Amino acid sequence: MEYTLIHKDGHFIDVLLNASPRFDERGNLINTRGSVIDITRRRKMEQALRISEYDLRECVKELNCLFGISQLVEKSEGSFEEIIRGTLELIPSAWQFPEKTCARISLHEQEFKTKNFKETSWKQKANIKRRDEIIGTIEVYYLKDKLIFDEGSFLKEKRNLINAFAEILGRYFERKMAEQKSKESEQKFRNFTSQSLMGIGVVQDGLIKYANETLAEIIGYSTKEMMNWSENEFKKLFHPESVEFAMEQAKKKQLGEEDVVRNYQLRIITKTGDVKWIENYSQSTLYEGKFADLVSWIDITDRREAEEKLLESEARYHDAFDRTTFYKDLLTHDMNNILQVIMLTLEISSLDENISKELKESLKSIKNQVLRGSKLVSNVHKLSQLEESQNALQNIDIYNTLEASLNFLITFRKFSEIYNFLIFPKNRILRLFFAKFNQIGKNSKSKKL
Repeated sequence: MEYTLIHKDGHFIDVLLNASPRFDERGNLINTRGSVIDITRRRKMEQALRISEYDLRECVKELNCLFGISQLVEKSEGSFEEIIRGTLELIPSAWQFPEKTCARISLHEQEFKTKNFKETSWKQKANIKRRDEIIGTIEVYYLKDKLIFDEGSFLKEKRNLINAFAEILGRYFERKMAEQKSKESEQKFRNFTSQSLMGIGVVQDGLIKYANETLAEIIGYSTKEMMNWSENEFKKLFHPESVEFAMEQAKKKQLGEEDVVRNYQLRIITKTGDVKWIENYSQSTLYEGKFADLVSWIDITDRREAEEKLLESEARYHDAFDRTTFYKDLLTHDMNNILQVIMLTLEISSLDENISKELKESLKSIKNQVLRGSKLVSNVHKLSQLEESQNALQNIDIYNTLEASLNFLITFRKFSEIYNFLIFPKNRILRLFFAKFNQIGKNSKSKKL
């Protein structure tokens, strides 16, 4: 089981605890044997990965939405209504809970709503401006209250996102600014991805259309080198064991197919020949009006190496445990052989009629001790096997059990002298315990009377 402990110097550490109790013949706990493995680094890496995965999923949704709106704006031949309705279809998918999200765009005294639109208490709103004039609004609602975040039920990043939507639409409705708006949207995307800790790239028609600096750092090739690759030349990045699957997925996503695997791990080969483990997140997106593969990579080489070392450590522990079991059984076997030889010698000696009475008594005493030793070896071996077995446990009502025990003690005539029957009457702790228990019995009896 995994626990969090406090280190000697005061900081917290996460550990993996393996423990097995040992009991005597009466079922009393003798001791507990186990091992403790420090997994603090692994837990921190897992937590960091979970946070990165969550941020990445939200990032991809926002990027897809930004891409979609950018494409709508660039297609200036579309009608005013088509642009608005297209934007409304994209908005819910960028929020945390798309199935519970609806939106409304008000512009020039006209309203456009999603099919599931309903006004609720949980909303975000942004003004659409043309220069400094407010010409409309974008409103996003949750149909049901969710968790409390930075802005009520919404994450603070969604405030930036809805503001970005309002800005895009506002600039779209500025004549002679449509082309400039498309460039600004593209620049926003590049700025957004350039600051990401994940490697992000866009693959279209077998060519690298975009790659951020983080991706360049992971694979060792510069962004300029990647942009100059020929069709499907990026295939050389994949390890021989991963290349077939990775290329198949990249092709499907560039075609916009739905039967794809978005998240998987694979190995790559960097420019310097190093092998790295990558966590891959990718899906189809629209880029310049065509389907493309939007790829996000996280370098998980350190995490994989840590997991492998942990598995090696566990294997060494199991091997040591197996060797201990072997030597334990070997010792028991040899001890029994020795005791049997001694017992046989005693039996033969006892057959001699000329030995004295005193010697017979001595041989009898030795025989008893040998029998006792043989039994002790057997018991120790049985007790050592308890940790390998699984005892069935059952639930009991502790309150009823204690009450029944107390009632029995109250009716016991010699309750006041119960501690006199102890095997160790001089044990001060036991005498104190039973004296207190005796007082509890008297108090309970007096209350019932």
